[in-house]
Amino acid sequence: MVPILGYLYFEDGKVSTVDSDIMKGGLSLGMVIGQLLFGVLSDVWGRHAIYGKELILTIFGTLMVVLLPWNRMSAQSVTAWIAVFRVVTGVGTGAGKSCLFF
Repeated sequence: MVPILGYLYFEDGKVSTVDSDIMKGGLSLGMVIGQLLFGVLSDVWGRHAIYGKELILTIFGTLMVVLLPWNRMSAQSVTAWIAVFRVVTGVGTGAGKSCLFF
């Protein structure tokens, strides 16, 4: 994914290391947040009440990454968009893991 973004949005055709790390690390950060947050919420409200909501978060985050508005976005905007919605995807993924295994 990152090499294609470099070709499309970055001036020299290559994503800088910092931007690449931000985009890639968002998913891991979101998974940790999702496991902790939804793990506690599922203990409080019950797994049945929480289960399914993490799937909605995962689908929403993934769709927003895929549906990146490509018209007139700067390289920094692309990095921010991808990073934010990969965190959302990670929260949904981490939540799904915490609801199923704890």
